Amino acid sequence: MASYLRARARVRARCTVVAALAFVAAPCPVAAQPASRALTLEDAAAVDSITTLEAARGDGIWDLLQRAGVQPTPAAIEAFKRRNRGRLIHGDGLLAGRSYTVPAGGSRVGTFPIFGSEYERVERESDRLSGRIYYIVSGHGGPDPGTVGRYAGRRLPEDEIAYDVSLRLARRLLEEGATVYLVVQDPDDGIRDGSRFPLDHDERYLGGGRISLSQLARLRDRVRIVNRLYADNGGAATPQRVLSVHVDARGSRRKPQIDVHFLVASRRGGRMARSLRAAFRHQYARVQPGRGYDGTIDVRNLYVLRHTRPVAVLVELGNIRNSLDQQRLTRARNRQAVADWLVDGLVREAK
Repeated sequence: MASYLRARARVRARCTVVAALAFVAAPCPVAAQPASRALTLEDAAAVDSITTLEAARGDGIWDLLQRAGVQPTPAAIEAFKRRNRGRLIHGDGLLAGRSYTVPAGGSRVGTFPIFGSEYERVERESDRLSGRIYYIVSGHGGPDPGTVGRYAGRRLPEDEIAYDVSLRLARRLLEEGATVYLVVQDPDDGIRDGSRFPLDHDERYLGGGRISLSQLARLRDRVRIVNRLYADNGGAATPQRVLSVHVDARGSRRKPQIDVHFLVASRRGGRMARSLRAAFRHQYARVQPGRGYDGTIDVRNLYVLRHTRPVAVLVELGNIRNSLDQQRLTRARNRQAVADWLVDGLVREAK
C-alpha cells in the first residue's frame, strides 16, 4: 500500500506543475482543468485519430463533423477548415464527392475552462511544438486597460483585444503539442466571437496575484513570473519563448490591412521575429495576393524584452486608434487568423 501511495504521489506531482496549460500524458486525467494546472503530452505520439469522409450532395461542415461523432462547435469548425485548407469552396463550402479529413470520435482531448464554454474542448492535432514552452503575456490588464479606442460609439480597450488574441494563440499552441503559460488571466472572459469588448478590471496574474496600478511594478511582476518558471522548467536546456501581445497606439496610420509588427531587444529575439514575419508575409501573399505585407521588426529597449530570460518578442497587432485596424480587430475571424499565423511562425522557428 505504501509503495502504491508513493507511486500515486509521483503521478499527481507530475500533473500539477503550477500554472501551465497543455495536454496530459496518461495516467493523468483529461477532465476539466483550471488554468493553474500543468498538463503535457510530451511523451505521447502525434495524434492519428483522423478519419476521411466523403461529402454527399447538400452536406456542410456540420454534417461531416456530426457523422464523425464530433460536436460542431465554433472551435471544431475552425479546426476542420484548417485541416482542409485549399479543398473548401469559398472558404467553407464542401464539394459533393470530395473527401475531407475530420477528427475521429474518441481522440485525445483536454478541457480548459479559461477559453470559455464554446472553446474549452481542445484536441491535440500534432506534435510539431511538443517539448516547447511558451509564455503568453497579454498587455496591460487589471487596473490598466492600455489605450482605449472608440469604435461604433463604444470603447475599445487595448487589453481586451490583446487578451482575446492571447487566448486564441494559447489554444492553437496546445493543438500543436506545446506547453503554454498564460501570465495574465481573466476568469470570466473566454474567447469571444463578438465585436463588443466591455472594459473590466478583474484580470489577475496566473496563480491569482493582483495586477498593480504601478507600471513599473507590473513589468517587474511579469518578468519575475516568467523568469521563475523558466528556471523551474530547466532554463536554457528547454526551448522556452515569450510572446508579449499588445495593440499599438501610434499616430493615425492608414493601412489597408492589420499591420502586425514585432519588437525585440536581442539577436535571438530578432531571429524569432523573422520567423514570425515570414509566416505573415506568406499568409498575406496567399489570402491577399498583390497587396503585400510590410510589417517591421524594430529593436526597442523595453523592460520585459530586456529582463526576461527566455527569448522574447513583443507582438503589436495593429493600431487601436486607426479605424481600419479597429474594423479588422473587432472581427473574430481576423483575430483568429492572427493567432493562427503566429503559430505558423513559431512552427517555422522550431524547425
